[in-house]
Amino acid sequence: MLAASELSHTIPHGTESVSILRQLNLQVSAGETVAILGPSGSGKSTLLSLLAGFDTPTSGSVELAGKPLATLDEEGRAALRARHLGFVFQSFALLDNLTALDNVRIAAEISAIPQPREAAEAGLRNVGLGHRLDHRPSQLSGGEQQRVALARAFVHRPPIVLADEPTGNLDQATGARIVEQMFALNAESGTALVLVTHDPALASRCARQLYLHDGHLQAQPA
Repeated sequence: MLAASELSHTIPHGTESVSILRQLNLQVSAGETVAILGPSGSGKSTLLSLLAGFDTPTSGSVELAGKPLATLDEEGRAALRARHLGFVFQSFALLDNLTALDNVRIAAEISAIPQPREAAEAGLRNVGLGHRLDHRPSQLSGGEQQRVALARAFVHRPPIVLADEPTGNLDQATGARIVEQMFALNAESGTALVLVTHDPALASRCARQLYLHDGHLQAQPA
């Protein structure tokens, strides 16, 4: 479903370059749940960005649904994401000028699913926001915004969902509710799920835990 091979990524730092990822390898099968742990600054978000095709690696390759991302231009990568990928951002990444319903509806339309408005409504009701359809993000709490983001990520039942610290901007109680809803949606949709976190308790909800250390993924913490 998703594969990274010999993935390396460096960023400029003054007159030098800093290696974030070093010949990293990862394979995620259909329906699998994988947690990637590591401290802040270890490269977890960078890895998700590369896996989603938001950024391009310095070297190595990423395949999504059997398609090498390097063979596609930005429009092609966006089209592939629309069909095969959902993404949950730590910062929610909702469009401020749109209602909750329209934030989810647009994702449904981009994915070309039938009856996108009805699908968006159903998705929001499924996360307990049927009474918030016409509210904009500024009118929603952080937990409600993340529930909108969950509905958006799962509305087209993608084969794989990537989640970047999905509870990082939430208090503990709200984050726990978001986690329950995310895994419920994951089970209902049968998607693969890859999440990055620094929280071992959240990671333990996944069938497999990997640790990002010194640019490599390993099965045990350093």
